[in-house]
Amino acid sequence: MSDAAIHSRPFEYPASGRVRTGTLFQSSRDGTAPRPAVVVVHGLFVNRSLPEIDLFCRRLAEAFDVVSVDMRGHGEGPGLFTWGREEQADLADLIRFLRALHPSIGVAGFSFGGDVAIFSVALARQRQDAVLPDAVCTIGAPAHLDLWRYRLRPLGWAAHVKMILRHGRRRFVPGWPRLRWRRAVDLVGAVSPIPLLIIHGEADWLVHPAQASQLYAAAGPPKDLILLPGLAHAEQMMAQDPDALVRPVMEFFTRALAGAAPVTAGGGSPEVSFTRDRS
Repeated sequence: MSDAAIHSRPFEYPASGRVRTGTLFQSSRDGTAPRPAVVVVHGLFVNRSLPEIDLFCRRLAEAFDVVSVDMRGHGEGPGLFTWGREEQADLADLIRFLRALHPSIGVAGFSFGGDVAIFSVALARQRQDAVLPDAVCTIGAPAHLDLWRYRLRPLGWAAHVKMILRHGRRRFVPGWPRLRWRRAVDLVGAVSPIPLLIIHGEADWLVHPAQASQLYAAAGPPKDLILLPGLAHAEQMMAQDPDALVRPVMEFFTRALAGAAPVTAGGGSPEVSFTRDRS
């Protein structure tokens, strides 16, 4: 299916008492029957207009309805970015809204967006309000926000900044970064039994791949871990090798949301490090 068959339009939804606007990607070749939906959450300092996010959504829209949203303080997201304290509730509100429109819902979170997805599921379980997706995929997500454990490499950082500056809307309005004691690695176990796919670039210049292994070790089944050789951090993977990232994500959501065959790693490439736990 070509990109010409994918249409995008503004999508309004309620979140935390406000009407917000995202982008809905749909295929023009499908009928009127509702399809599974995938919510895409970007990482820090970018927004849903980033070309790499747009391409990722269009590729997934070949099989699913895709909703791309801006976190608070990013792009068109209202208010101040709260460093994870309220963004998880915004995601839960969107999932609740989509439940009336789609038979199943997945969430794909890039970098901090993956952190938000994990917190949203864990805190929804604590509230016992059943606002849960049917599958979660994290891409370059951190296990914790302990900055001294990060892997900052100047060349990778420079390439990522150039990617961010390629698009026009660069709004980022942060609130005060209050310390958050709970970490994604402490809460990821609550995602089970929802299927979880953790994808990470082995050349990630910011979040060390060891953090992906920590998330995987702490998560419950069913869970998958895919380490992609040569690929960098989060959205930057789409600028490097879109197929290497999109293929396993597409297969994962196809299996988890539509009951298709089990996910395979990167089309079965022997170079991809792939770990699975279905117990």
